[in-house]
Amino acid sequence: MVTVHDAPDERYTVSGLFNHVMFHEMRHTAQICMLLRMQGIAPPSLDLLFYLPRM
Repeated sequence: MVTVHDAPDERYTVSGLFNHVMFHEMRHTAQICMLLRMQGIAPPSLDLLFYLPRM
């Protein structure tokens, strides 16, 4: 198991950090969609796959 040492008494697994980042991103995406809907605007698709170049 790979761990990241942030401070002498703080250690995190890489998978735990990745999960935290992904959930944080999803929360902000939901906030953006909610704010757009409150303004009467249909939110665009915010999935990264729509913005990556096609191979």
